[in-house]
Amino acid sequence: MYREKWRVRAEEAARRLSGTRAVASTRLFPESTVVHVVAVDGWVAGRVRRERGRWVAVCAGQAIAVADTFAAAVYRVAEQAGSRR
Repeated sequence: MYREKWRVRAEEAARRLSGTRAVASTRLFPESTVVHVVAVDGWVAGRVRRERGRWVAVCAGQAIAVADTFAAAVYRVAEQAGSRR
C-alpha cells in the first residue's frame, strides 16, 4: 500500500511538471516539504529530499549529492540529468 501511494503521487507530480521549461520542482506530497520531484524541460530527472538538516539529491534511486541548500541540490539533479540525456 505504501509503495502504491508513492507511485501514484510520483505520477501526479510528473503530470504537474510535464510541459514545464528549464528546471522545475514540485512537492511529492503537497502537504509535506520534505520530498520534491525535480524535472528538466518537463522530464522527471530525480528527487530532492530533506534529511538531517541538509538536502539530498537523488537520481535513479541513488543519492548523488548532499547540499546545504535546496537550490544546490536541485542543481545537482539537473546537472546529472544533463549528463544522462
